[in-house]
Amino acid sequence: MNFDPVNSSMLDAVAYDDGTSTLRVRFKNGTEYEYSGVPVTVYRALLTATSSRFYFDSVVNEAGYWFRQVG
Repeated sequence: MNFDPVNSSMLDAVAYDDGTSTLRVRFKNGTEYEYSGVPVTVYRALLTATSSRFYFDSVVNEAGYWFRQVG
């Protein structure tokens, strides 16, 4: 997956795998998480959000996607 930078005080970059609908999020502290079953529209909105942190908190976290730490 190729990471794209985002405008956020908490997130560093995000990546998406179309084949598995997996969103990978890299935080500023270097940790990475994978979120499964995320629609590509959520990924695209995260890339263009005025505040990626707010969008991540209010949409990705609130949706309850299964996630795991990967790095």
